[in-house]
Amino acid sequence: MNKRPKILYLQHHVRDTGPLLEILEELAPTYQYLAVQTLEEYINLLQDFRPDIILADEDLDIVSPREALGILQAQEADVPFILICSVAREDEALELLKAGAVDYVLKEKPQRLFYVLYNQSVRLRAVSNMEQAVREKERLYKRNLADTTALKISEKQILKSKANLRALFDHTDTAYILVNDALKVVSYNLPAQKLREKFGQSELAIGGDAMDYFPEKRKSEISHIIQRVMNGESVSYHSTFTDAEGEDHWYSIKWITVANDDDQNWGLILSVRDITASKTTAMALAQANAELSKRNKSLEQFTYIVSHNLLAPVANIMGITELLKDPDETQHTELVNGLSTSIKTMDTILKDLSQTLQVKDQVNKKKEEVFFRQLVEEITFSINNLMIAEEVTIHCDFEPLQSLFTVRGYLYSIFYNITLNSIKYRRPEAAPVIIIKSAVVKDQLLLTFEDNGKGIDMQKNGAHLFSLYKRFDTTTDGKGMGMFMVKTQIEELGGNIYVESQVGSGTKIMISLPLVKA
Repeated sequence: MNKRPKILYLQHHVRDTGPLLEILEELAPTYQYLAVQTLEEYINLLQDFRPDIILADEDLDIVSPREALGILQAQEADVPFILICSVAREDEALELLKAGAVDYVLKEKPQRLFYVLYNQSVRLRAVSNMEQAVREKERLYKRNLADTTALKISEKQILKSKANLRALFDHTDTAYILVNDALKVVSYNLPAQKLREKFGQSELAIGGDAMDYFPEKRKSEISHIIQRVMNGESVSYHSTFTDAEGEDHWYSIKWITVANDDDQNWGLILSVRDITASKTTAMALAQANAELSKRNKSLEQFTYIVSHNLLAPVANIMGITELLKDPDETQHTELVNGLSTSIKTMDTILKDLSQTLQVKDQVNKKKEEVFFRQLVEEITFSINNLMIAEEVTIHCDFEPLQSLFTVRGYLYSIFYNITLNSIKYRRPEAAPVIIIKSAVVKDQLLLTFEDNGKGIDMQKNGAHLFSLYKRFDTTTDGKGMGMFMVKTQIEELGGNIYVESQVGSGTKIMISLPLVKA
């Protein structure tokens, strides 16, 4: 035996609603019916009774019909909400339809409740039992109608109700497509058609094959999803699509099954909702949080190192200042020289701080197309004497990609520091050879710098390779700023840096940067 649909009636406890109650009592063999008069009962029965249909009187002491509808929507329950109202307040009923109610019944025409329940019974998969009851009541109702004009008015009301429902269906933000078990399109709303137009695709047509509306490369995936849905599973996911103008949009997609009275699946509903705005905001927030976390960590490390390095010269200055208050003539010159050295050390540290902070500020500077070969030529010209003295050879292969739209100052600094390091840390017995290449990997530029220098003990020093003021070869001049600045600038451009090296076998540095359109 089919399950009887359950009706929850929010009833005014004073006002007489006798005709409606009589109708509900007459339909008792077909429906389960409960009336509530308190807000607590209403909220509890939404969970305990789990109604299939909710009727609400226009005059409720406990809560307004709109608030009752809001409580139902907050629970995300897919339950039809029907208002019982008078002709005088029919405009309010139409407003409630826009808020999410499915229909309304005039108190002056209570018999229309039969039609409303019939329409909802189809939706609630109880067609056969409800159809028999409603048609019987419809026959009795029509037989007792003395005035044929009244019948025509009632029919107009039905048509008007259907038109209102269709208007709501077409003015929602979500696109809906109903497909039967043969994968033929049964119905769709206006947003679904507009979505097809937005992406430059063919128009939907009743009776058309649903699979024809999907790209060939996605048909296998869609077939798998449809099989899952026809087996009773609901499938939800987010996906991106590119419109006819090349813009990407995010959509929330949901597939649900549609069953008949015997719980046999006869089709499915596909819903598609644009979530581009919320998705873009969420991704931007996540990116901002990640960037903020990275900056905070970098700032903490930098502050610690700089403050630690400032302690020694400040302590020296304070000590020498005390000694200069009562100077020994034989030590005066030595004290002054020590004071000068400490001040120069502080000045160097403060300049390093200023240079690093400038890197953070320059990331939003104007970007331009920068050609790699031109950068190499400018750098070799600036260090020409060193190139000649050390017999440096540079080989370049920028055929895969010759330029990048970026901050020129950043890229110049990256090329300069890596090239200079390859020369500084050369092997005494071999003239420096530097190979610079470009490549494209998916949506990333890959720059490779490879030399035949001394190499680095990565197991021992790899973890501190990009740390500020860290040096691993004291046989050459330096202060441990170059590779720190290189990594900082690369990360500000949204890229990453990787190093492969062995002592005595040279070093290979790989830099990935996002390809940005001009």
